[in-house]
Amino acid sequence: MNMTEVTLLNRTVSGFTRSSPSDIEAAAWYLVLRDYDYATAEQAVVKHFTGPNKHAFFEVGFILDGIKEINRHLPHQIEDDVRSAKARGLIEQDWPRNEPLPAEVSVQLREARQAFERQMDAITGKPVHDHRAMDFGGIGKRLPNG
Repeated sequence: MNMTEVTLLNRTVSGFTRSSPSDIEAAAWYLVLRDYDYATAEQAVVKHFTGPNKHAFFEVGFILDGIKEINRHLPHQIEDDVRSAKARGLIEQDWPRNEPLPAEVSVQLREARQAFERQMDAITGKPVHDHRAMDFGGIGKRLPNG
């Protein structure tokens, strides 16, 4: 991200918080955000202000956490992805469970998940990410709804 994009992102945050963006704040954010993609950072900002933490005092760390979540780099997401990639034969079985997947494997895994969702959508007539879309009966532990 370049300085202009960081300034724009700072102004977007200011629009949500009704604060006055400053050049000093944008310069500090630039030091933290310069290696990240603007579109992903913007998505993280919008997700924050429409999500469960929307009333929390906003800090640049929320953007970094949001980017990690979007890119599936949170520890539990990495473990889930490694487990899934191993099950699909996309990586070796001895791949460390807490090491992020190579970019090309992440793309393959995302595409495999999207293909599965399309198949399930076609079968159920409902989006697979809707937890009510599929009924697996009494398999596994019963989880509370909601």
